[in-house]
Amino acid sequence: MLTAMLVFASALAQGAPPPQTAAAIKDVTAQTRRYFDAVRRNDAVELDAIFSPDYTEVSPLGQVDKRAQVVGFYQVAARAQTGQASELGEVTVDDLVVNVYGDVAVVIAGESFKMSVAGKPVSRPMRSTLVWHRRAGVWTLVASHHTAIRPPVAPGKTVER
Repeated sequence: MLTAMLVFASALAQGAPPPQTAAAIKDVTAQTRRYFDAVRRNDAVELDAIFSPDYTEVSPLGQVDKRAQVVGFYQVAARAQTGQASELGEVTVDDLVVNVYGDVAVVIAGESFKMSVAGKPVSRPMRSTLVWHRRAGVWTLVASHHTAIRPPVAPGKTVER
């Protein structure tokens, strides 16, 4: 992961536009959609294949989790389903921005998680930053940071930071 971040920082420091190819953007976009589909299905096996060995995640609650913790979370979630459909009914990915810097790609995704909470449908909008690294021709996810989007604040109200 350190190598990927150094390549990314070097590309930014040079001020040159990132070298992007249509094929790399297409591949990273497909991997990003594969990732969100695996999340929707609580598919720990698929996520295990997508994550790099050094994968790290910042959850929407601000927790920093290593690869084993994240895969373990989805294994527990899948077992809890006991053959029933997930409470997470749909993940819609929109506002997908993909930038490729050689063997590193940074994706900013807007997504909406539609789920059932206490039997009522709820939609949770999120923003995610995903960092991908191409190793031996395969894009693997090395880091992600997920942030919940606050609902709009009514005029005249204040928001705590």
